[in-house]
Amino acid sequence: MAIFPASAQEAGGALVLEQGRAPSGGGTLIYLDAAGKLDACLSRVVRAGAWSSLAGRTSGARGTSPILRDTEGNMVALHSPRDR
Repeated sequence: MAIFPASAQEAGGALVLEQGRAPSGGGTLIYLDAAGKLDACLSRVVRAGAWSSLAGRTSGARGTSPILRDTEGNMVALHSPRDR
């Protein structure tokens, strides 16, 4: 289990390995908040070598969200709003 701690004003969460469930690139796409620190987050991901990019920086009305695949095959997006 990995826990993402947060204050009362932030969203927290956890990742849990559970018997009977398998990683998938076709499941839910999780967006993680990288507001104001997107470049630093991407740099750490690349240095760790544990992720591959599926869609580079895609910019839309709500901000920038590169989509990555983790070592188990799950897809994760890092999101940074336009105004930050």
